[in-house]
Amino acid sequence: MALKHRKANSHEIETSNGTYMNLSVAEYQIIESPDWDDGSDCDIKRDLGKTMFRRLFHWGPLTAICITLIIGVAVTYVHLQWWPLTTVASFLDLSLFLLFNYLTLINLSKSSFFGPGYAPYNWKPPKKEDESRLQYCRICDGFKLPRAHHCSKCGRCVCKMDHHCRKYDCISKKLDRIGRGGLELEQLLKRAWINNCVGHRNHALFVRFLASATLGCIHAAIILSSTLYRFLSR
Repeated sequence: MALKHRKANSHEIETSNGTYMNLSVAEYQIIESPDWDDGSDCDIKRDLGKTMFRRLFHWGPLTAICITLIIGVAVTYVHLQWWPLTTVASFLDLSLFLLFNYLTLINLSKSSFFGPGYAPYNWKPPKKEDESRLQYCRICDGFKLPRAHHCSKCGRCVCKMDHHCRKYDCISKKLDRIGRGGLELEQLLKRAWINNCVGHRNHALFVRFLASATLGCIHAAIILSSTLYRFLSR
């Protein structure tokens, strides 16, 4: 039986799939964002230059890159010493590890290099009636896009903000009692790892980085532990 289309009442909102949500009953009003031309996907040119390189050439990302390279070289050397590339299995095993190592470096560099997708300053929705459904950011002097959040570290509203990557929060909390020197070190630690905010432009890259790094570490642990076992049992 086909359902007849009807107009939404004053206390209802029509969703894209043709259903209606009662606003008087719902605790939260879910706003389906229109296809706004907010410019957040086209800010690569504005980010080019010192901003991108400043994010990447920071001690946090550089330390992570160096650790990844050291692990890659060490595991490759051990693998070639104990499992030379004389069999197909040995070749495939080393190739798989090097693939994880390569993906970790690439995704780490990209997630740090590219911005998270900042909402433009003074942004307003095209339709005036949409302003009542959006939050206003006084710092950026514009309306927040749905799921956008103002990052206090970046000083900008970030589209689909996940978090500002701070690898060493657990260490930095202990430095609160150390004094001024500890506070300065705390600010450095909070910017470590990718030295960037994770948003809609680099979220997928960050997830790929975590996945490849985890798989690579597991693979490296298996190779090194197997090597140690063979060395001790010979």
